[in-house]
Amino acid sequence: MYTAKTGDFSHSTKTTNCKGKVVAQLAIVQMKRIHIVALQTDRKAILERIQRWETVEVRWVEKEDGHLSKMDTSRQTAVFERGIQTAKSALDILDEKAAEKKELFAPRRQVDEQQYRRSAERWKEYLGVAQDILASVKEAEEHRAAAVKLEAQIETLRPWERLDVPMKEKGSSHAAVMIGTLPGEETPESIREKLPGLPEETYLEVVSSSREQTCLFVISYRPQAERTESLLRTIGFARPGWSLSHLTCRDKIERLAGQIKEHREKAEQCERFVVEHREDRRKLEFLFDYLTMRREKYEVLERLGLTDHVFVLEGYAPAKAAQKMAAVLEKQYGAYVEVLEPDDPEDVPKAFQNGPFVSPVEGVTASYSMPGPDDLDPNPVMAFFYYLLFGMMLSDAGYGLLISIFTGYVGFFSKAERRTKNTMRMYFYCGLSTVFWGALYGSWFGNAVGAIAEHFLGSSFAILPIWFDPSQDPMTLLVFSIAVGIVHILLGLGVKFYNLCRLGKPLDAVFDAGFWMLAIAGLSVMAVGMVALPGTVLGNVGIGVAIVGFFGLLCTQGRDKKSIFGKIIGGVMSLYDITGFFSDILSYSRLMALGLTTGIIATTINTLGTLPGKGILGAIAFAVIFLAGHAMNLAINMLGAYVHCNRLHYVEFFKQFYEGGGKPFTPFAANTQYIRLKEEQQND
Repeated sequence: MYTAKTGDFSHSTKTTNCKGKVVAQLAIVQMKRIHIVALQTDRKAILERIQRWETVEVRWVEKEDGHLSKMDTSRQTAVFERGIQTAKSALDILDEKAAEKKELFAPRRQVDEQQYRRSAERWKEYLGVAQDILASVKEAEEHRAAAVKLEAQIETLRPWERLDVPMKEKGSSHAAVMIGTLPGEETPESIREKLPGLPEETYLEVVSSSREQTCLFVISYRPQAERTESLLRTIGFARPGWSLSHLTCRDKIERLAGQIKEHREKAEQCERFVVEHREDRRKLEFLFDYLTMRREKYEVLERLGLTDHVFVLEGYAPAKAAQKMAAVLEKQYGAYVEVLEPDDPEDVPKAFQNGPFVSPVEGVTASYSMPGPDDLDPNPVMAFFYYLLFGMMLSDAGYGLLISIFTGYVGFFSKAERRTKNTMRMYFYCGLSTVFWGALYGSWFGNAVGAIAEHFLGSSFAILPIWFDPSQDPMTLLVFSIAVGIVHILLGLGVKFYNLCRLGKPLDAVFDAGFWMLAIAGLSVMAVGMVALPGTVLGNVGIGVAIVGFFGLLCTQGRDKKSIFGKIIGGVMSLYDITGFFSDILSYSRLMALGLTTGIIATTINTLGTLPGKGILGAIAFAVIFLAGHAMNLAINMLGAYVHCNRLHYVEFFKQFYEGGGKPFTPFAANTQYIRLKEEQQND
């Protein structure tokens, strides 16, 4: 299988040019345009093979004079998308109802060819399992909703619970029964006071009353019933707004309570049914990945050109992978395969291939932008400084050891996925750099060793800095940080100089990079000579070098203008860019700020830990404060180091030489989330 690291199905690190001479591979993968024509009968097998190889970024085939047709796969992809959502929803439900313990950084489950074929034949069965889970959850929700609705009915009936006649009671031929409510809290006496015309024979009973309402039971002679109700309505009497029952309220409440219990039992049965499907998790994971692969395959089908008997596929592939793939397809399927040079350099996708020290930072560069047509791969020149600057900003040897131990194990010895391992290896190297700078600054969890020795042991033992203590001499750290920034920016200009020479533009390299390098280097040497070594020739040398650089810029930066006046103005205005360089250089003062912050906060945590006193309780309190405080300090400052390290490269470093804007290489691949297809042996 192709990887950007190896550039081929195998692990070769060399490639050959068209004349057969061996040349070193560039860090950016060399891409070729590939053109495949094969029989329709072999289309399924070839596409599956290409998807497993993960070597071809398939592009749209344009129709040529109406000879090629296109396949509309929108309906099929919609079906697969619905299946994917169903599988994902079922898996989410299992994670909620029957979660399983997952190993940290566990790799995807490996599936061989036979297992894959057997499971693929049963995908509709697996889809049925997912649908059953969703239907059970929906049914459980319906039962719960019904129970809640019935509970609301019971709460409505509670005020009438003392009434021992059915709510539908109408009375007899001689007496009429009226059941209803009055606003506010009332008594039979207060009602009669408000209604002096109410017949004396009318029977009033307050079933229940509260501040909000009074539940009233009324019996009246039938000839007087209409007049009685009319009088009651004048003070707000109203019949219940819900349907009345032929049962008493107490009996109705008991019946509703039984229905609620039944609904809850059914909901629990549905829940148990869902939990019983926890053994089907692997089936659902396969279903999700299988349908994802099929959806991607049908999306690729839309890009092909078709006739009645053949199909045409076009795209980009790494050079060596393309040659080997062409040999396999021609031999096994009789396909016609052309491997061509790209027509449009700006359309060629980009992928990186670097060694183990550099490849971990490829993701950082990709997050910014892939290289443009004329760019070099920035990762080889970026990696060392990325690790260096990260360590300077975190700058605690104890934190660095923790980071290196954890990420080193995951990155080099665990079974984690390659992408996870790459990320962990980046932090491993960052951790080593942090140990280095922390040892130079004498910071091992701040001053933890000295604080523990002095407070609990009465000793003056402490780990001294190899170089200096930044908290005692912050100006030295500031000057050193600025010096590192100058070197970093000069390196970026040096890369620009080299790249312009590589592109056949040596004069542009001198004019646009060389003179700026002289100007910045000259000013830096002048500053050292005037501040650190006054009275020496160094300051004069710096002034001379800077003058040469600025004079060169003055004479060359307006060279694209047509008139002499325009050339002069262009040269003069270019000198204003020195303020931008000064701003970039000052940005590296964050190396001092973050480096000081980590150490000072760590020392403060240790001081807080000693405040509870000595003895066993003091030691326990110190341990709790130490662990919690340093964990928070590590997390916050590690995030800060990552963010600001990226910023220094994205904003200050890359802009010196890196255009970006390239398209990332996105091959037709098995982009699975849960399973990983076992790689086939390449014996072709």
